[in-house]
Amino acid sequence: MESILSSAETGKAIGLPNAKFLLEELPNKLRELAGAAAKVNLCEKNGRKYIEIVTSAYTNPISYHGRYYQRSGRT
Repeated sequence: MESILSSAETGKAIGLPNAKFLLEELPNKLRELAGAAAKVNLCEKNGRKYIEIVTSAYTNPISYHGRYYQRSGRT
């Protein structure tokens, strides 16, 4: 089975057995833990469900467990 990291690097959808749960849970967790709003979409490719997380650009770093992060390019 492929890891999530390798699938992200190759662009292959590996599927998520709990995609529906994550669709409901992720926006709340992101808001609760990082104070960030995100739109979470359920998508399907080659019969495999996956989620897409879309966030707006933030001008200030985001705090997560006391550490601050700022997006740079695609990371």
